[in-house]
Amino acid sequence: MKAKLIAVAALLVTGAAHADRLDINLSEHAAGIEYDGARLARDLHLNLGTVHQENDGDVAWGGVQVEQRQGNFRAVLGARGYYIDTPHHDWSDALALGGGVVVSLVGDERLTAGADIWYAPSITSGRGADNLSHFNAGVGFKVMDNAKVTAGWREIRTEYKDNRHTHTIDRGFNVGISLLF
Repeated sequence: MKAKLIAVAALLVTGAAHADRLDINLSEHAAGIEYDGARLARDLHLNLGTVHQENDGDVAWGGVQVEQRQGNFRAVLGARGYYIDTPHHDWSDALALGGGVVVSLVGDERLTAGADIWYAPSITSGRGADNLSHFNAGVGFKVMDNAKVTAGWREIRTEYKDNRHTHTIDRGFNVGISLLF
């Protein structure tokens, strides 16, 4: 619940800024929302998001990333702070590094494919968490100038020091929409 409140508050604060993208996706047991944009400086983005999995907990993140575009290829690198709250462990946090790529499969960006990965080792994970990994891969099809339908795979998991347990917060396929501003 705390993760949802943090993410909603962060999205409201940044709502006045011009966004690049707002993703909303659903699976059978999870819902995710991610905001990317609010250019802080040239090619520097703010990224906020949350995933709620009805049985396995919540995760929220916020971070900054740089972006480079070249032709039909876009790459990002950055850092994210994570808040993790699961029913199996008290809340924990992590600072992850990572990035991703998006490729336009058709020249006009109508069909895209991409993936991103974020990782926080034990040195940057706190309150019992030993590490965190967050992986996304998906495709999008632009149905309007400012909207895409999406399908993807997401896995978010963390390990805990106290019981050497790996807890998967979310793993599976999702579908959604991507609103482009």
